[in-house]
Amino acid sequence: QMNWALISYLRLKKPFLGLEIPSMTSMRMISKIFVDTNIFVAIRDNKDSTHNQAVRLSNELNKLGVKLFTSSDVVGETLTVLSKKLGKSVCNDWYKDFQKSSLTEIFIDKFH
Repeated sequence: QMNWALISYLRLKKPFLGLEIPSMTSMRMISKIFVDTNIFVAIRDNKDSTHNQAVRLSNELNKLGVKLFTSSDVVGETLTVLSKKLGKSVCNDWYKDFQKSSLTEIFIDKFH
């Protein structure tokens, strides 16, 4: 059985339990996570109020071996936000890192 979770800005704004995802017990049952724009931005922007939480969350998910997914729409939105907020150089660096990462990009337009 595949269990999914959505990690987004709203989740980071609420305290999670230490690292703070729903609970580490239930987290072990989650095998796939869809990552939203706000997490990508928070990880890259060290001035973001949720930066430290996002980095800790990312590190914990990597340790647990959770598969991470995002969509082509989220990638486009992330590029736009990073470019406007942190500049094109940071935006380009993020995209290069994204392409080398183990994240799976889901192309939404394939389903229309």
